[in-house]
Amino acid sequence: MNQRTYHLSVIQQVADLVSKTDSCSFTLPLSVLGGASLGQHVRHIVEFYVCLVDGISASEVNYEKRKRDLDLETVPAFVLEKISEIQGVLNNVCFEKELVLEHIICDSVAKVNSTIARELLYLAEHTVHHFALIKIGIVQHFPDIKLPQNFGVADSTVRHLQKK
Repeated sequence: MNQRTYHLSVIQQVADLVSKTDSCSFTLPLSVLGGASLGQHVRHIVEFYVCLVDGISASEVNYEKRKRDLDLETVPAFVLEKISEIQGVLNNVCFEKELVLEHIICDSVAKVNSTIARELLYLAEHTVHHFALIKIGIVQHFPDIKLPQNFGVADSTVRHLQKK
């Protein structure tokens, strides 16, 4: 599987998850997630991708400046639209394109050279981390929702377990 295919598959898993939930399940605060909903985790994931997509034209990305769009945690159809837009960009963007990652550390602005490929690796790991949390919520509260076997498991862990 090449990089583009991998990253498209990660974001498609978000779309698949959203497609399996109804609005009530999507927005229900879950005690096992500290009162967060599935939608709040999905919003957080999608906003990071939106931030990267928005930063491509300026060649700079700062995930702290994301918009925190509440429709992404409450309106599943809107989430699917946004994911479709992200997929369109991922299908056409040059992964080697350079950009600057801006991040605030202890009240100082740090700027680090990066590439779209590097940022997508970060987003994939970030997404899988949230998938692991989402999986806990689904197993506890929505056992009828079926997830892929390796949902929420890092790709490196899947490969390691396959070697055993």
